[in-house]
Amino acid sequence: MSKIGRNDPCPCNSGKKYKRCHGRPDYQEIITLVAKNAQKQAAVLKIQRERQQGKGRPIISTAIGDLRIVIVGRQRFQGRWNTFTDFLHDYIKLTLDSAWGNAEMAKQPEERHPLIRWYAAVGELQRQHSKGHGVITAMPAHGVVRAYLGLAYDLYTIEHNIASVPKPETWQRLLRRLRHPDQFVGARYEVRIAAMLLRAGFFLEWEDETLGTNTHGEFAATFPQTGRQFWVECKIRQPKTTKDAAKGLGKFLALVSNALRKSTDKQRIIFVDLNTPAKVKTDKNSSDWRDWAVGCLRRFEGAPESRKLPPAIIIITNYPDHHHLDTLVPDAGGAIEGFKMDDYRTGTAMPLHEAIERRDRRPEVEALSKSMAEHTDIPSTFDGEIPELMGQENRLLIGRKYEIEPGKFGTLTDACLMETERKAAAVIQLDDRSQVIWYVPLSDNEISAWRRYPETFLGELRPPGGSVSNVLELYDFFLSSLDKTSKENILAQLPIQGEEAPPADLSRDELAKRLAERLAINAARMSNGFPLPDWAIRLRKPPRSNAK
Repeated sequence: MSKIGRNDPCPCNSGKKYKRCHGRPDYQEIITLVAKNAQKQAAVLKIQRERQQGKGRPIISTAIGDLRIVIVGRQRFQGRWNTFTDFLHDYIKLTLDSAWGNAEMAKQPEERHPLIRWYAAVGELQRQHSKGHGVITAMPAHGVVRAYLGLAYDLYTIEHNIASVPKPETWQRLLRRLRHPDQFVGARYEVRIAAMLLRAGFFLEWEDETLGTNTHGEFAATFPQTGRQFWVECKIRQPKTTKDAAKGLGKFLALVSNALRKSTDKQRIIFVDLNTPAKVKTDKNSSDWRDWAVGCLRRFEGAPESRKLPPAIIIITNYPDHHHLDTLVPDAGGAIEGFKMDDYRTGTAMPLHEAIERRDRRPEVEALSKSMAEHTDIPSTFDGEIPELMGQENRLLIGRKYEIEPGKFGTLTDACLMETERKAAAVIQLDDRSQVIWYVPLSDNEISAWRRYPETFLGELRPPGGSVSNVLELYDFFLSSLDKTSKENILAQLPIQGEEAPPADLSRDELAKRLAERLAINAARMSNGFPLPDWAIRLRKPPRSNAK
């Protein structure tokens, strides 16, 4: 190749001279800066994406003009979807067979499959809140929306996580069960739990349903970080009517007992759903399904007929979306209880060192518990963007310039949330390098987004800060703050008043853990503590067990 002259056209076809394009002396610096910014943005989106979608395979999607392509497992979908929930509306129809759906729609409303009744109700809700074609609008998250789109998202999650997709015949059998009115409730719960485990980071292997009922569970769940495998069974109460579901919890213990009596050599995780309408908590009605169910389970554990039953992790759930179709769902979720296990005794106070040991001992259950609490909403964006801030041009971003007063500009370098005042205290660097504090009013959406994404709200990775809800989170906070502290500096802070010095042969990491534990305990003592919820305080004491 001949040498390019500084005044020659740049070979990149930009139309500029080489000296003003790729021949600029600072070109490599610019490339490096662009690459670093791209890495920062990728790290931000990864955190936000996992906060929204979980640890499974992320949404794979790209926009080409006004068309969007979405990859689900080995399938490719194409359409005009503005949001991920728009896509889910079409995905569930195609997955469960449009011809079957059209045949159900032709029936009288009372004769239709429950899912098709949900579909019609969601369509009516959309028409009531629509602001025109192509305009993104919000509508209330009534139970019918959560029920219909929740099933669509769970099916998508299973099919998209290609390593855990059931065999074609198992997948088609599952879809047939969903289409069958009498099998729909049980199949839907199995789909929910499978998706929940996938979002928590597990790999699933569906068991062969043709095996005997004494050994058959739903699937084997493997946690890749530890390699441990669990036998998973899903049970759900199936009262004939909503009215029956509200009367009592009936066969709950029989379902647990049935699952415990099945034969397996794997560790057990048993999900059981109460399938009962949720109650709005008031001062007169502070009790709920959690304390009732855990109390019943503990009585059952202490009964003579339970002596030969094996230990298990029991996850009691209640997802009553279908009982509250035209209203917001007042309460949903789960409670984890150890059956014949001292770990995961709901509501039992635990010293910090035992909580740390339990988390190290059972990272799989900890990951599942965290995911169940965090991944409760269906993603609305394809790429992990914060939905509350979509299209907001004025959002606070580190490095961006703002006009803080008429004709007075500065660059945002940091900010903190003042939630009670509903504003942000922003640190602004002026052109003369001086700094001022600029108070910015925040909307409900901005406050909600800041709470959920404290480390990425300002567009860069930052320490999350904020409040903590228990002593274990305090420990994590102090441990992360010691990340770059030398062994010598940690030793200088140990022992804490009145304690013996730690052994000199401990590693820096072990010393950091000890110091973080002591700092967290002292901080908790100085505060008002972290009280248990009312329902957990009322629980009867569990039988003691030697099993961890």
